[in-house]
Amino acid sequence: MVRHVVVPKAVTYSMPGATVSDINSVITMLIEDHPQASSVILHVGANDLKFQQSETLKKDFMTLINTVSESGKACIISGPFSSPRYGDVKYSRICNLHIWLKGYCCSLSIPFIDNFTMLWDRKDLFARDGLHLNRDGAHMLSLSMDLALKSHASSRSSHTPSRS
Repeated sequence: MVRHVVVPKAVTYSMPGATVSDINSVITMLIEDHPQASSVILHVGANDLKFQQSETLKKDFMTLINTVSESGKACIISGPFSSPRYGDVKYSRICNLHIWLKGYCCSLSIPFIDNFTMLWDRKDLFARDGLHLNRDGAHMLSLSMDLALKSHASSRSSHTPSRS
């Protein structure tokens, strides 16, 4: 989903077919490879839905978010979105994940990018396969991620105590 996402001064890693636990197994290495990075945006979770294990998925997300937070990097979650190709069952699962993840992030004061609302009923932003974003969709996702990074950086710097 993030293959064509480009955010200024950022590196994008795409792991097609990855699950939350797959990302958790490599996130520490990716963070160590980029010590200068101050933030990590995670966009993952839709591939886990096929396992129909929502409680396991929630625990995997909690572990992943905790791993990033413990690294000292700011964690930003890029939420799931519903593809026009999804049927009612998958739509329901992705909607429930979106609601839970948004609430969980809010409870931890972790920035959450609401892709579900942004991409709702926007078939024009999806490729012909009805699953992946097209160039315009990837551009919109890129802009949202860039805005989230800038907003988070701005809020962090405004909370930094001044020195006298």
